[in-house]
This record gives sequence, structure tokens and C-alpha cells, in this order.
Amino acid sequence: MDVAIKAFQQVLYIDPGFSRANEVHLRLGLMFKVQSDYESSLKHFQSALIDAGPASFSKLEIRFHVAHLYELQNKHRAAREAYETLLQEQELPNHLRADIQRQLGWMYHTVDSLGEKSYRELTAVQYLQKSIEADPKSGQSLYLLGRCYSALGKVHDAFIAYRNSVDKCEGNADTWCSIGVLYQQQNQPIDALQAYICAVQYDKGHTAAWTNLGILYETCNQPRDALACYMNATRGSNKPVNPNLAPRIKFLQQQLANAPMPSVTKPRQLMSIEEAWNLPVTTDMRPATTPSASSPTSPGTNSDRTSTSTSSKCRFYITSSRTKQA
Repeated sequence: MDVAIKAFQQVLYIDPGFSRANEVHLRLGLMFKVQSDYESSLKHFQSALIDAGPASFSKLEIRFHVAHLYELQNKHRAAREAYETLLQEQELPNHLRADIQRQLGWMYHTVDSLGEKSYRELTAVQYLQKSIEADPKSGQSLYLLGRCYSALGKVHDAFIAYRNSVDKCEGNADTWCSIGVLYQQQNQPIDALQAYICAVQYDKGHTAAWTNLGILYETCNQPRDALACYMNATRGSNKPVNPNLAPRIKFLQQQLANAPMPSVTKPRQLMSIEEAWNLPVTTDMRPATTPSASSPTSPGTNSDRTSTSTSSKCRFYITSSRTKQA
């Protein structure tokens, strides 16, 4: 990429009046953005914005990138203003409207400076719902909506959003990790295990899923499996590692080294990580209510029925699967 950047910069230096200078600025803006050089990226996008020459991105799309750069630079108020101004454009295409509303929704959910928490959470949900209306196929917006519902304690709504996200984009490890968190919070360790395994099978370097899986195993008094998960959480990921992992790993290593050999094998609450890893990756889920004595219902029937109580267990029954990829 550095070679391409130098080549494009040479074009602008040698011929400032180049007929496709607008496209060159656009390409440089994109490449600098990928390299996290946001100031340089912003400079080139702004140059592309004022250039009347032809380019592969519309002016509205370029303005979206400018707003997103403000967001990446933590200039949240400038980003919000730029996004909201874009939403007022009559000719804004639906896919771009959905992207803008998704960004605004997640900003309101995560940025404290944008207002009081209850207001921000409500606004976040509203923007994400509008994003889904503009682009019903967006698994990412559904996933983020689930995160917002989860933060609000709306467990049932969160599960439904996650389920719909999986329907749109089954291989999203983040969604499966969040499903695992909800199951764990609902005290459903076996279901949580299955969800976390799905997450790490889709993304073997998913630090959060491996960490949460380790916590789950520790909670179930399976330190050897917990240690294996924590070790995996520290490998092969560009995401920051939880600083508490290192002392936790050291503690478990010492505990296992000093533990006497058990004379009788105790029953385990969860299957081992090796056994769980061999489970097929789930590709289809549907919620079902827990059958009552007066209404015997198997998981294979009444697929449209869901519990409306957030205090009841929200179980996703597996209806199909495929072999995980190596």
C-alpha cells in the first residue's frame, strides 16, 4: 500500500491539474484511512469533496467518510453534526442512510458526552431501528440493536435481534459471543458454551469469546478448560487483551500444578473444550418457550412461539448445522 500511496502522491506532484485528480484524492483518502492516518485521510477526502472532477464515489459518500473520520478521531460532536446534516439530504440513498443511522446509533450508545445515559440509550435504539428499516438485510445493525437491548436489560428483545442478525449474517462471531453473554447472564451455561464455541469456530482469534469461555469454565469449576481458553485468548488477535488474563493464567497454572490427582472422576457440568470444539457450527436458530405440563410441546414444533417475559429463559434450539471450517 505504501508503494501505491507514493505513486498517487507523485501524480499530484507532477501534474496538479491532472484530469482525474479527484479520484487520486479519493484513493489516497481511503488508503490513509486504512492506515489510521486520519489527518492525511481527511485532507484528501476534503480535497475530493471540493473537486468537481469525476470520481467513483458520490459527494454524499465522500461526506460520509469525512463524518466517519471525525468519529474515528473522537470528534464526536463534529461527527454527529456531519451525520445529521447528511440525513437531511433528499437524494440520500437507502444504503447510505442505513449506514449513517447505524453509526449514530452506536455513537449514542457508547459516547458519554452525547447526553444523559437514558436519553442516549433510547436515541441509540431509535437510530438503529431506523437503520434496519432503511436496510432490512443489515445483520450488523441488528447485532448492535441487540447490544443496546442487552444494556437496557431487555433480554428477550436482545435475543430476537441477535437471532435476526444471525439469519442475515450467520458467520458473525461478535453476535455469537454476545448470545453467549446473554445465556451466561441467564444462568444457562450449556447454551452459553455452545454460543461461545460458535464464535471461536467462526473466528479462532476472538479474544472476547475465548475470555468469556474461560470465565464460564472457571465458574463451573473446570480450571483446566478455563486455562486452555485463556491461553487461546492471548494468541493470534490484533484486539487488545484483557490485562487481567496474565495473572489469571498464572494462578490457574499454579493451581493445576499443585492439585492432587483425583481418586474419583467428578461429574462435569460442561463438556471439555476439546469435546465442545468438535461440535458443528450452528447456522439456524429459533426461540421456543419452555414446554409446560399442560401443553406438551417438543422443540420441533410451534416455531413461531416466543416467550414475552424477559425473566423466562430464552433458548435457541438448533435446527440445522454445518461442518466448521478448518
